[in-house]
Amino acid sequence: MNTNPENLEKIMSEALEFKEKGKTISEILDLYPEYKKNLKEMFQTIDVLAREKEKALPSKELLTKIVSEVGLENSVTEKQFSRYLHRGEKKPPPNFGGGSKVDLL
Repeated sequence: MNTNPENLEKIMSEALEFKEKGKTISEILDLYPEYKKNLKEMFQTIDVLAREKEKALPSKELLTKIVSEVGLENSVTEKQFSRYLHRGEKKPPPNFGGGSKVDLL
């Protein structure tokens, strides 16, 4: 079994692409049995973040204060959703959790 970090990163990326294309988590886990634990943890983390995102996001005022204190007046993400442009997307990826519990094995 070859579970080195480079392979794991590639497998996680592929798993996310499969999820975006509509495969279920169970189907994805079946595709990569040797990475099942890692992938299951990744999808659980995505689910928690999706459900708790409102609690995890700092207020606009706090972000403005942080940016001004660290000297980042020129935003590195001026275009809306520019962080996704490398993938040819003009919008953020779908919310994997959708605010609901993800069915994991």
